[in-house]
Amino acid sequence: MTKTKEEHLLDLVDRAFRLDDRVTSREEKTTELQLLAQMARQGLKDTPEFKNLKREADNRGAFDIGNEVRELRGVVKRLRKYRWD
Repeated sequence: MTKTKEEHLLDLVDRAFRLDDRVTSREEKTTELQLLAQMARQGLKDTPEFKNLKREADNRGAFDIGNEVRELRGVVKRLRKYRWD
């Protein structure tokens, strides 16, 4: 069964939200890394807080949004088939 225009729009919203979640996660990691760098510059590498933040930062996976972007572009491609006047 072919999807309607509204169903494609709902798919677009879903993928946009997932992409935004991934970007938000990346921003959180960036904030943690900035804090780690600041603490290292201040000579606080031996503190428990630094060690905990470093362990958390090291355990996070790589940031790849390729799949989300590919899915988003697929939905946009299908939406381009509709008239938008």
